[in-house]
Amino acid sequence: DLLVYWPHHTVELRDEQLTPVLEKGSTAIFACTDQGAMQVIKWCESKGQRVPEDLAVVGMGDGSLAWGPEPMLTTVRQDFKAMAEKALEILLQRINQSSPVDLYHHEVLDVELVVRASCG
Repeated sequence: DLLVYWPHHTVELRDEQLTPVLEKGSTAIFACTDQGAMQVIKWCESKGQRVPEDLAVVGMGDGSLAWGPEPMLTTVRQDFKAMAEKALEILLQRINQSSPVDLYHHEVLDVELVVRASCG
């Protein structure tokens, strides 16, 4: 039931954000970016916690950071090309419509869980 709010991946991770996660006995953390996940792994190492033995870590994006130093990051792979194509398609539809358009559009694209060493 513990949620750690981390407003932006470039903000430095602070002890008071993650210490409660370990104290509660959490077994995994999902970060909204691979960069954030790598910061969590570095924080764990600085506290003597082992990834994935003590805490599993998952990122989002499958960028170059996921292939970085050990442990290699488990991540959710997003198809950025498909996202860009869908965004362009929606934009062109809006540009070409003569009537008012709905400002909100919901689209679900496929993702893939890529399991690597940060989850055991």
